Amino acid sequence: MSQDGVISESQWHKSVDGDLLVKGRAALGLTQEEFALLCDHSRQFQSRIEAPGLHEVSVSKATEISMVLRGISPERNLATD
Repeated sequence: MSQDGVISESQWHKSVDGDLLVKGRAALGLTQEEFALLCDHSRQFQSRIEAPGLHEVSVSKATEISMVLRGISPERNLATD
């Protein structure tokens, strides 16, 4: 489980808890569209992974989501590596 509690992991994928993702996004004061833009995916995808329950996503997508929840810009972080 990640520090923010939203993402659990296995060897090949990570699962996003939709209920916790909604709470985390709301705590940042972001709409689904704004959060999706920061994570570089569609609002429709954001809506799907915010549905109640666990949703499998790629490791890279889970990393982007976790970074945005922590207030880190994925683009800025990846550009400095």
